[in-house]
Amino acid sequence: MVNLMTDTEKFLQLIKDNPTLPIVPLVGSEIVADDGYNYWIASWGDSEVSEIISYKIYGNDTLVFKDDPDDLFEYLCGEEENENRSDDEIRDIVNGLNWKKVIVVYIEESSNDWMGE
Repeated sequence: MVNLMTDTEKFLQLIKDNPTLPIVPLVGSEIVADDGYNYWIASWGDSEVSEIISYKIYGNDTLVFKDDPDDLFEYLCGEEENENRSDDEIRDIVNGLNWKKVIVVYIEESSNDWMGE
């Protein structure tokens, strides 16, 4: 039997299954790609439980997912303080960071499904 759970149903189930986890909405850049002070219509996208961290990479706060830390790893490899560390030592540093378990929900460009179109 195929489970055809909608994005909204999946998100609500994740909240029910993980009521203590913070919710982190990630908004696609196509939704708010201007400097106006308006509201934009968006749609619920996929959601998942993930581990994340905000880390300053090249001076910018960057959201890093624990299951895809390549940018963070490369950044740390290039730091002067790590020049004598092996890749395994740097991986240990990355794995030892204070990762936060959260529910991530992707906010995507509206398809106007809610209007019945």
